[in-house]
Amino acid sequence: MIVHGPEKTQAAHTLERDRPTVILVDDIGTRLPRSDLRLAIATQAEQTLVDKGVVRDLRDARAAITASRQSKTGQLVPVTEVGKAVNADVVVYASVEEFTLSPDGQSYLPTARLRLKVIDVPTETRLWPEDDQGFELVVTAPQRQGTAPVEAARIREAQEQFAKLVGTRLAQTFFTHEKTTISDERAAR
Repeated sequence: MIVHGPEKTQAAHTLERDRPTVILVDDIGTRLPRSDLRLAIATQAEQTLVDKGVVRDLRDARAAITASRQSKTGQLVPVTEVGKAVNADVVVYASVEEFTLSPDGQSYLPTARLRLKVIDVPTETRLWPEDDQGFELVVTAPQRQGTAPVEAARIREAQEQFAKLVGTRLAQTFFTHEKTTISDERAAR
């Protein structure tokens, strides 16, 4: 360990550092218990990417979320249109498929599952991954002793903390980082 250092998790995809990029967290299936968690995940991912110097020009995730809601026909706004609305060349699209603090309503084992895609806005093509379903990112927090929180304030706090972890893991998909626990592993399916 001294010679090689801690074990590393390789980046699943490398973003182009100088292209204007935006992170769009989408919740089409209403898996998030609160809509503000979309922004919590996205802003944490933004901050992590900036802190690590992965992307120089990140567009505001709040603006992307707002743009994704503005269909005049009631249909979903295409991801490329969201990118154009915020002047981004690249959209990191994350669709939430699962977000829970407890798998059984008793134990406290936060789990999230997202599908990631990287979209090139000018050409309206997917840059990554090749799989049409997207890259599956699974995030689990270390299990804590005791039961899941039941008071509204504690549930809200736990959701926000977990959303930040999910945002960090989303960003880590795009750079090599130290593997700290087994729960840090991503499953690509």
